[in-house]
Amino acid sequence: MQTSCSNNNSVKIEKKATFYTWWLLASLLATLFTLLPAYSSIPLIYKLLRDLPAGEAIANLSHRPETIPAALGFTLYWLIASCSTFLMLWIWMCIVERRGLWPFRLPRRQALRTYLQGLLLGVVLMSVIVCILLSSGTATLQLTGLAGGGGVVALLFTLLGWMVQGPKEEIVYRGWLLSRLTTRYGRWFSIMLSSLVFALAHILNPHINLLALFNLTLFGVLCALCTLADGNIWRAAGLHTAWNWMQGHVFALPVSGVQYHGGNLFLFQNTYATLLNGGDFGPEGGLVVTLVLVLGISLTCLRQQALATPEFLAKRATQPL
Repeated sequence: MQTSCSNNNSVKIEKKATFYTWWLLASLLATLFTLLPAYSSIPLIYKLLRDLPAGEAIANLSHRPETIPAALGFTLYWLIASCSTFLMLWIWMCIVERRGLWPFRLPRRQALRTYLQGLLLGVVLMSVIVCILLSSGTATLQLTGLAGGGGVVALLFTLLGWMVQGPKEEIVYRGWLLSRLTTRYGRWFSIMLSSLVFALAHILNPHINLLALFNLTLFGVLCALCTLADGNIWRAAGLHTAWNWMQGHVFALPVSGVQYHGGNLFLFQNTYATLLNGGDFGPEGGLVVTLVLVLGISLTCLRQQALATPEFLAKRATQPL
């Protein structure tokens, strides 16, 4: 009897250790896949720019926010960082997980339509946030007119950069991490953990604070719910792309504490830092974003409930991820 109880306790301890070890490993890997390429690509970009014909002049110009070279450098940075992330993840999946090459919730069926819907959602959400902040009297907005340095071209270059960066993070945190977690753990545990890991990946960003981490977690929850509702990451990828582009290059706001260059359509400035506007971290560190994200999460949950009919679920089950 004593031996039996001892064996049962050993099995329970082993299962508990496996539970914590697996999700901790997955979380650390997701962070590694995104942060290592992001930080290691910075010196590479400057080297590439300086090695090009007239590259040194281009690199020296890249701090000017109205120039095409700044936008080009921004886009090249995310292309290199994202390709490095995809390569690391692909090697891990082929060698360790021994899975196929494309299990990232990226079906081709209705991909463009769903992605464009995500883009529209991101544009609407960030526009609502900016309108609320302007109405609160804590910020001002000026039209820059895209006057200098081929502003329209620069703005389109930056959009291309965000179109690479957004899907990259969605593939890692929702396409890979969320998918792995949901095969072992409960739905909401997987959503919350993957979203928290996503938020903590920004812990080194300038001016980070607890409210900013909370809002980044909420953004992760919204993207996770979109992914699970659609069965793919296209809507979440579009949302992520437009959310960052609207902040950083349409309104010239800091994106998660980082001020990006490369042209902007408007110049949004806080008249003073408050809990509403997020101060130097940008709107993602403020209560207005909290309110909008909670509303977005609530509407997404209601949408999921409305779609959860037997016919819809049966149709979804036959669609390849």
